[in-house]
Amino acid sequence: NEVNDTGHIRNDSTVFSAIGNGPLVLVAPHGGNLLPEDIPDRASGCVEPDTNSAQLAWSIYRSLRPKYQHSDVADNNNYPSLIIGKIHREKVDYGRPRYTSCNCDGDNSNGL
Repeated sequence: NEVNDTGHIRNDSTVFSAIGNGPLVLVAPHGGNLLPEDIPDRASGCVEPDTNSAQLAWSIYRSLRPKYQHSDVADNNNYPSLIIGKIHREKVDYGRPRYTSCNCDGDNSNGL
């Protein structure tokens, strides 16, 4: 994983995020491919992942970093933020409210 200069990195079992200090946030909530057995499958809604959305977000993030470093935005030390959901949409839809994002029945034992 790539680490940005702000040092605000979260890379756990559910989400990767690199929190920048620029005005842009790149988000790929439906690009995950992990299928943890302890999270039940969703019973309704779209369960198909967005094809290559995580890879596209990474590519855009990497291409923008040099542009931000040499721009006139603020003090030339701005970086975009990047957030990628790691769990497959069959299990969790990060784009939904928490109570409808998964079939967890209020049980938060799996961290969701």
